[in-house]
Amino acid sequence: AARREDVLARLGGDEFACLSVGCLPEHANAVLKRLSQALQKASVPASLGHAMRDLAGSIPGAFQEADQAMYAHKRARKSGKTVQTNG
Repeated sequence: AARREDVLARLGGDEFACLSVGCLPEHANAVLKRLSQALQKASVPASLGHAMRDLAGSIPGAFQEADQAMYAHKRARKSGKTVQTNG
């Protein structure tokens, strides 16, 4: 589901990151949706979040923003709310 130029990494435990190199803002939701659908197809429950480095200012800033979005997604999933995977 990731693109050839993307960098995938295990951060620890059950946490992973996908650094989408050169991904334009208008394509970010499509990348996230593709990853979400692949995980759902494999019956892997997942909480996802994303952020754009250009908008967050730095890679660490984008990582923090994406992490916060992922935890918001996780809370919504656990509460049974309808969840969108757009960060």
